[in-house]
Amino acid sequence: MVSRARRRGGGRGAAPTVVIHWLVALPLALSAATGLRLSSDAPEAIWSWMLGPVLPQGDVITWHLVSASALTILAAPTSCSCAARAPQPVIERPSAGSRGIPSGNDPPHVDVSD
Repeated sequence: MVSRARRRGGGRGAAPTVVIHWLVALPLALSAATGLRLSSDAPEAIWSWMLGPVLPQGDVITWHLVSASALTILAAPTSCSCAARAPQPVIERPSAGSRGIPSGNDPPHVDVSD
């Protein structure tokens, strides 16, 4: 089903969304593969012999940091634009002295009942 915005000629097509998703999917896959390699090097990892042949070899920490940087750079504009569009909560502060909140001039309450 075609959305109303697409029928009216407005809105974006699917191409930018596909490109953005693949730009995020590639560093995410690289980060997962290098992270698995780093975790499989631990002596207590019992499944390292199974994953060893398919995981990347060599200087994986550098590639892990590069993929993390790429994910951060790609995610920052998205999270900032979503935060800018989100409605900001309105916090109403009660006046001093209402609801048991003492104002600066009220003496402290002391309960002397026995």
